[in-house]
Amino acid sequence: MASVRFKFKGVAAHASSAPQLGRSALKGVELLDVGVNFAREHLKEDARIHSVITNGGGQPNVVPAMAESWYYIRANKHEDVADMLEWVSEIARGAAMMTRTQVEITVDDDTYEVLPNRPIAGVMDRNLRLIGAPKFTEEEKAVARKMQEPLKKNIEVPLSETVELLPETPGQGAFSTDMGNVSWNVPSQIFEVATFPYRAPIHSWQVTACSGMSIGQKGMMVAAKTLAATAIDLFKNPSLVEAAKKDLEERKKGLSFRLLTPPNRKPPIVPESQ
Repeated sequence: MASVRFKFKGVAAHASSAPQLGRSALKGVELLDVGVNFAREHLKEDARIHSVITNGGGQPNVVPAMAESWYYIRANKHEDVADMLEWVSEIARGAAMMTRTQVEITVDDDTYEVLPNRPIAGVMDRNLRLIGAPKFTEEEKAVARKMQEPLKKNIEVPLSETVELLPETPGQGAFSTDMGNVSWNVPSQIFEVATFPYRAPIHSWQVTACSGMSIGQKGMMVAAKTLAATAIDLFKNPSLVEAAKKDLEERKKGLSFRLLTPPNRKPPIVPESQ
């Protein structure tokens, strides 16, 4: 995922008495959005582009001299994100030409896809089975069922209490994490433990509520124990570490790691309202 801001700069003017003197930065933002919508038909199935307008001007009777939109550009592979970013940037520059404004393009953040690691996954899987999945009380299950009601789905169980089989082929989730960048430099592996009601969407009130309840705390302890046991195994067995390193090098073969963020880029400061 690339997090990108498009800041348009125009010329302020009174929208009623002197509109001919103005150049609307907001029109640049709007045309960028229109152009991206026309491009969507020609993107890959896993592509995702979403945006918000973070600055649309002050009031209707003043031509906005400044306007900004914030985009997330996502895909399963970083090379596709880089290609889409170039396309969206071309649309932004075209929007600036159409409105006789200027546009500043800033990449705030850039994260690669997570590279899985089979040797580490095997160690984690063994430890997770040794520790066991979280076990929930009937009271906790009743609370989880109540939380599932607004989802309006026929959900099989209130909470997951089983350890899933380790798949032969790794999957890929529709979320973004800066651990992706770590995984291109250090052998890494993700696993998940039940800490909220089954099938509840992430970024929901159900997930937030469970973080302060025994439901979330039980899952957290299983995860912590699994991580600790896996670390002990890796410390005790250097051959596992070498196997993990070899697996990483094999997955990176023929690929390059180059972030889209400028060198020495300072972390962006995002107002709390956003």
